[in-house]
Amino acid sequence: MEKLNTASVASILAFFAKDKEERLVKEEQEALQAALHVRQLQENVKALRQDMDACELNIVQEELVRKQLAECELAEAIQHSPYGEALREQKQLVDAHTQRLKEIQEALEAGYLVLDQLKNALRSLDSASSWGFMDIAGGGILSTAMKHSAVDKAQKKIALLKINLYKFQKEVQDVQGFQINTVKLSDGTVAMDYLFDNIFTDMFVQSKIRESEKSLQQAKRRIDQIMDSLLQERQHTQQQLEREQAAYERMCRESVD
Repeated sequence: MEKLNTASVASILAFFAKDKEERLVKEEQEALQAALHVRQLQENVKALRQDMDACELNIVQEELVRKQLAECELAEAIQHSPYGEALREQKQLVDAHTQRLKEIQEALEAGYLVLDQLKNALRSLDSASSWGFMDIAGGGILSTAMKHSAVDKAQKKIALLKINLYKFQKEVQDVQGFQINTVKLSDGTVAMDYLFDNIFTDMFVQSKIRESEKSLQQAKRRIDQIMDSLLQERQHTQQQLEREQAAYERMCRESVD
């Protein structure tokens, strides 16, 4: 009886083991089929994207050809029109306003970058100034270290600012003669500020921080004025461009008709 029970248990275990093995094989086959299906779908999607890209390129090329053809037809009509010279002059006005609008936009982008860096540098100098006042009041080595850390950050930001200010000067002729002062501290002054930490060195360092801060504030006010002028000029130029473009299109229609 015991042998029979043992055999029965063994049979049951063998059955479940076989069933588990069959299920694992089936699951592996299903997983493989699913992976192949996913891969096929991915390849189909890739092919569809390539077809879409090709279609978009064809559309762009066709539009370009149509535009060039229309321009050629217009140029041919203008050439034989009594208004040909007037049209060429009007087109030059449109091109000039378009170019000026582009230059103004480039100047504005350069100016916004300079203003952003000016604000960053001023924030670091303001932090250095705050720690400087604390150092004067007897803040100790911690306030001295924090002050010089803020000064170092400001120096790096001012160096980057000067590079972009030079680029801004190339875009705008009015941006000339700016005085951007760094916090000019010799190694000896910094060492004395750490070693002796007295009110005289603290006051000297604070004066240099204030000089730099003042020069940046003056530069910011001037650049704000220039940016306002550029924004006004952009609006005026945009309006002029719209008028000249409308006049050019009207003259073109009259010439063709």
